[in-house]
Amino acid sequence: MLAGGAGRRMRGVDKGLIELDGRPLVQWVAEALRPQVATLLISANRHRERYAQFGWPVLADHAVRELAERAADLDVPSAAAVPNQDQIQPFQGPLAGIASALAQIRVWLQQPLLARPEAQTDGSTQIHFASAPAWLLVSPCDTPLIPVDLGSRLAAALQASQARIAIAADQERSQPLHALIPTDIDADLADYLHSGRRSVLGWLARHQVATVTFEKIPSPFVNLNRPEDAARVQAQLTAKDRP
Repeated sequence: MLAGGAGRRMRGVDKGLIELDGRPLVQWVAEALRPQVATLLISANRHRERYAQFGWPVLADHAVRELAERAADLDVPSAAAVPNQDQIQPFQGPLAGIASALAQIRVWLQQPLLARPEAQTDGSTQIHFASAPAWLLVSPCDTPLIPVDLGSRLAAALQASQARIAIAADQERSQPLHALIPTDIDADLADYLHSGRRSVLGWLARHQVATVTFEKIPSPFVNLNRPEDAARVQAQLTAKDRP
């Protein structure tokens, strides 16, 4: 879940922690994604202690350097190159958050299997896998109405094509930050970021991409970019709950 933005259009408010119907936006997204994945990760550059209270690992953009170093120390296969300190700083855009998640997965490669997250004495959380997850399902934290079949439909599109990455779309536009990404693409993404580029569409253009259109109206990818958007999303939630 991508919650690492500076919230400039929200007057600096941390969007993932904005409450909608008494629950933070990130919780809405987590509840929609949790049945679709083995575990959750939160990308956040502010209020990390508050995000950690949800019980899932929280990664900052700059964590990609530390994680890449750990992966290299563990001799993890295909570990991405370690970036320079000044190449990954906080608020570098969603690709930096995705890179940190991919680097974390590389670290998990060498750790023994546990069935669920394990709290550590330092307050952090670790998750252990017998082998590396093959895919990373990505969604922004400010899209509380995401489909419960997002992951399965993106996966089906990949199986039916030769594409490397699958992204969602609604009837108006593509939604490239709702994506299913292979975890072994970490070195390519690291290379892209190391070159100083941050464009999501620019990175996707390097790969074959499958697009899955979700035709529901209103769009299930409606998000909160500005304070006035909250009323619009609340109206959709109210309509959704009506019989």
